[in-house]
Amino acid sequence: MKNIAGKKRMTMQECVDFFGFSRQKIGRLIAKTKLKQLVPPFPFIDLTGSDKRHIYYFDQEAVSSWVEANSMG
Repeated sequence: MKNIAGKKRMTMQECVDFFGFSRQKIGRLIAKTKLKQLVPPFPFIDLTGSDKRHIYYFDQEAVSSWVEANSMG
């Protein structure tokens, strides 16, 4: 976990390990969120500011809430 803005944030690999999603699945969720095709949007932080390589971070509580909201009927 990285400490960003005073909060602990998961890296991509930690998110994969914790939630059991594949990197490809998380990438698709991020892409759909960026295109505004996913409601509610998948919670992620992109701090790179580059068009070529992105490093994403995730708030564990926000992702847990998102998973819970999408698994409820």
